[in-house]
Formats: sequence, structure tokens, C-alpha cells
Amino acid sequence: MFSDFRCYHSKYEAIVDGGWDMPVNSAGFAEYKGRRYKVYEECQHNPHSRLWHIGRFIVALIVSLPLITLASDDVKRLWREAFTGEEPREIYVLHIDSPPSVPDHIAIELPNLGNTCWLNSTLKFIASTDYYDRMLFEPPPNGKKELQWLLNTVIRAIREGAEDQTLSRGIYLKLLHQIRKHVPECKGAGYQQLDAVDFLRYLPKTLGWTPLDPAKRPEMIEGGAYPQTAERYVAREEKEEHIKFGCIEPNIQTLLEVTMKPRVPLINLALRVRARTEVEIRPDKIGDNLVGEHDTSVACDNYTRTTVFTHLPNTMVLYLKRFIVDEDGYRIKISSPILTQDHLVSFVKYETERDEDGNIVAFTRKKRVDYQIAASISHFGSELGEGHFVCYNREGDEAYRHSDREIIPINNPDLVGVFNGYIIRLEKVGEEEL
Repeated sequence: MFSDFRCYHSKYEAIVDGGWDMPVNSAGFAEYKGRRYKVYEECQHNPHSRLWHIGRFIVALIVSLPLITLASDDVKRLWREAFTGEEPREIYVLHIDSPPSVPDHIAIELPNLGNTCWLNSTLKFIASTDYYDRMLFEPPPNGKKELQWLLNTVIRAIREGAEDQTLSRGIYLKLLHQIRKHVPECKGAGYQQLDAVDFLRYLPKTLGWTPLDPAKRPEMIEGGAYPQTAERYVAREEKEEHIKFGCIEPNIQTLLEVTMKPRVPLINLALRVRARTEVEIRPDKIGDNLVGEHDTSVACDNYTRTTVFTHLPNTMVLYLKRFIVDEDGYRIKISSPILTQDHLVSFVKYETERDEDGNIVAFTRKKRVDYQIAASISHFGSELGEGHFVCYNREGDEAYRHSDREIIPINNPDLVGVFNGYIIRLEKVGEEEL
């Protein structure tokens, strides 16, 4: 209670869980119980409730009973906090070296140890953006520290262009061993050609990187560094008394999945994200009466369901499902290029309107947000378990194809990810009010 500081594992935890208003930069470093911390001075707590003030007052009164303690700085502070609500503290945030900033050009080559092109392309993809940096240095779950340290080491070496032992065969083998051990979906790492998506999808979960904590959804439902979507329902027949509410998707992913369709000459990403489907479900409300999800006394109605964005961040990562099973049961690869307009990919951001119960009852087109394809992981070959993975990276007015130990310039940077783009990273370049 009387300590002048509070300790947290990350600045994110101090702000979100601790509720502290903190300066942007730390004032220095300090050692505490054998660990190194960043020190943030003069941090203030967010406004407290009336109950907190009463509790603080009672504690101050009890501690003040021995009158000799009235001169104590700690007791004076307790009284000041009880009456003003001001709770200044120094905040200590555990310091773990973060990877260096993304360089203007990634020039280091990566070895292929036999079917590890999926890993090389993913590492280059991660190294080309700061999007995944929190995953690399925030405290991982128990037992995952070595996996995180190895990833951090390799990403650091890629960004610094280090050609020393940090990228030796031994480091790679250790990393593969940790991936097999801790990422269940990648147990065959190094033994067979793996899907880069599996690694990029399950690695954040393995390291405990959750972009949106379900327990904090009410406070974090709008904004943030990750895309957010909502399901929009429109009745196929005009039944004003039959209402199906829209809903925010509960699972906000770092890797947004986009389902492809065969025999389409160009892939319209905005159209595929919307994924308009016809569904037959029960309404949420008839007139003023709510309808239970499993209330069989109410007949199902026909609705058109679409997915819309309620938040569009500066960086967005999409997974294009290029391998699908067709209507005849055959597994096919969709090689159609991505449709762009003036070399841009655009999405619409919607604002939501809620009723008194918090249900989404209306969607309004608010902005058109333009993105540029900044990087991609592409797959060459007709089978997912075979072929070759490469990473394309746009660096200003130039672009490069990273294929294990080959780094080849591309004549037209605007073509990055357009052909065979399997996982693409989009960077916002502009927006327009609608």
C-alpha cells in the first residue's frame, strides 16, 4: 500500500490492467529483485470510484490512530489520495530487449535445411514489419521462453543483417526443435513441407499473444491495432416486426481468413471478406418480444448475412484460402490474381448503431480505407504439401523476392502479392469519408 512504485510485465498491462496514465517514454532503468525494469515517473491512476475514496479514507483514519504517525509522509499521502483521488506512482515495467526497428532493406540470406522454405518466408515476413514485435518480447507463457528467445534472436539478426553465428545451422535446428515441441500444429517442422499459414496462425497463440482479451471486450470493442468485423443480417422479406441483430465477431484474429471461389478471373478482396450468404435462422426479436436461440415455437426466417469492418487498422494481414475442395471433392489451387485499382486494395469501414440493450441495429458506411500490398508469402506448386514458399517484400519504391538464399529485385513493386499471394500484409495509405 505504501510502496512508491508498482511492477508490471508490460506497459500494455500497466495501462489496461493497472489503469495508469503513463508518459510515452521511460525515464531510465532500475534493478529490482535481480531483474531489469523500465521506470516511468509521475504516473497517475485513472479516476477512482466513490467506493475507492471511502476505502482510502477509512484506511487513512485507522493508520492515523497512533497520533505519532501523523507526521509520516506515507500517512500524509494516504489523506491526500483519499480527498483528491490523485495516486501518483513510479511504474516499473519489466524490460525485455525488443527487436531493432525494421530496416530500409532486408539483405540477409536464410539457409534451407530441407523443406524449411515455409519457415524462411515466414521469418522474413515477420521481420519486415513491427506488427508482430509485441509477440517477440512480451513475457511468454511458462515453458515458452526459449522458443521466444530463438525467434527474437533470428528476427534481430535478419533486421541487423548479421551474418555471424546467430543464424548458424545450430540456431536453426534449435528453433525447429522448439517449434515441434511447442506448436502442436507444426510437429512435422523440418521433416516435411509445412503450411506457412499454420505457423503464422498458431505461433501467436503458442506465445500467448492475444490481440483482444475476451474479458475486456466491452472496453476495447472499438479501435486498436487489429481489424474488427461484425455480422450484418438483413431480412430477405420485409418483416419489420421480425428483427435479427448484427453482432461483433468475438474472435478478433491477427490473421484474417478470406475464403476464395474457384473459376473467378480476379479476386476482389472486399467482396470476399463480405462473404454474402443466405441463411435461414430464427429472428432475435418479434415486435417487442425477444426470441430465444433455440425457441422452436418460432419459425426461422430467411436473412442475407454479410461481414463488414467496424475497425480498419494501419496494418492488416489477410490469409487467402487458395487451396479448397471443389464440388466434386477434388482439392484445387486458386491461382487468380488479386484485383487492385490504381495498385490499391480498398475496404469500407462501417459505424454501428445500438439499441438500449446494446444490440447492433444499424450499420452506416463511414469511410473508404485504401491499402497497399506491402509484403506477401506466396506458394508455387499445385499441392499444398509440395512446392515452394517465398516472401515478397516492398521497400519504398523497390521490391524483392526472398527465396531462401536468393534475394532478387522485382521490376514492378506494385505487383507484390498480386499473383500467388497466399498471406498478404496491407499497409494503409489513405482514407476518404463517405
